[in-house]
Amino acid sequence: FSETVFVTALNPNENGRCSISLRYFTPTDEVELCGHATIACLGVLYERGLLGGAQQGVLRTRAGVVNFIVHAPASSFPVGVGGSVSPSFFMQQMPPVIDTPLAAADILQAAAALFPSNEGMLHLDSLWPPRVAST
Repeated sequence: FSETVFVTALNPNENGRCSISLRYFTPTDEVELCGHATIACLGVLYERGLLGGAQQGVLRTRAGVVNFIVHAPASSFPVGVGGSVSPSFFMQQMPPVIDTPLAAADILQAAAALFPSNEGMLHLDSLWPPRVAST
């Protein structure tokens, strides 16, 4: 899926922490959390100075509250001529949620999409049925 993230509230604090409320959408639905969109969003907010200098904080999402940290490089770190080092962004992972195995009809539909030839279906292992999983 292609997820898009929207910032619904941004509250930089004076003590170096920040609170950000985020919502995530695919073209058809709202989803609880998207890690890649979150990291990209933190990068844009940091680059534009909208975190208020905060190096850590909380993200409020439909999945719950998630902590984040920004590791900004030391300004004196040399990287070639005119080079720079980008900051790194880290977010807490939610506990994994693993659904029950997919229904047989859903497995066949997914397998047909992944393995256009019927031969590919032979590689499915019944001991490891497909499941939806999320962190």
